[in-house]
Amino acid sequence: MALGTFEKILQMDSKDKMAKLMKGNALYQKGEYDDSVAVMDELIADNPDDVKALRIKGNAFNRQGKFDKAVEVFDKAIQKDPTNFKILMRRANIKGKQGKLDEALADIDQAIAQKPKDKKAWKLKGNIHAERKEDDKELECLSKVIEYDPKEKKAFKLKADKLNSLKR
Repeated sequence: MALGTFEKILQMDSKDKMAKLMKGNALYQKGEYDDSVAVMDELIADNPDDVKALRIKGNAFNRQGKFDKAVEVFDKAIQKDPTNFKILMRRANIKGKQGKLDEALADIDQAIAQKPKDKKAWKLKGNIHAERKEDDKELECLSKVIEYDPKEKKAFKLKADKLNSLKR
C-alpha cells in the first residue's frame, strides 16, 4: 500500500526526493532489493552525499548477501557521516561475518562512542570478542547488556553459559 502512495506522489512530481527515498525503502522492506538499489542509485546520482540513500542501498546489498558491495557503500556513507550509528553498526556486523574482526571491533567501538548504553551495540561487541576467543571481554560486554537492560534474558543465559564453560 505504501509503495503505491509513493508512486502516485512521483507521478505528480517525479523529482520529489523524499518520495523516491520512501519508495526505495518500501521496496527494501518488501524484499525487492534490486528495485530498491535502482531507486537509491537514482537518488545518489543526483546527490552523492545522500547518506540515507547510501544506507538503504547498503542494507539491500547486505540482505542479498553481497557483503563486499554493502561494505563499499557503507564506506562511502561513513565518509560523509563518520558518526552515523546505524551504518557503523551494520558495517561492524558485516565485517564480523567476513572474519575482519579487528575492523569490526573498530566500527563497533565508534558506534558505542555515539550511544554508550545501546544494548545491541554491546551484544555485537560481545559477539566479536567471542569470535576472537576473548572470554573476559565477551563477559564484560554481556554484563553491559544486562546493566542497560536487566530484563534481557538471552544475555543472562549467554553469560551463565560462558561462565559455566569457563568453570567459574
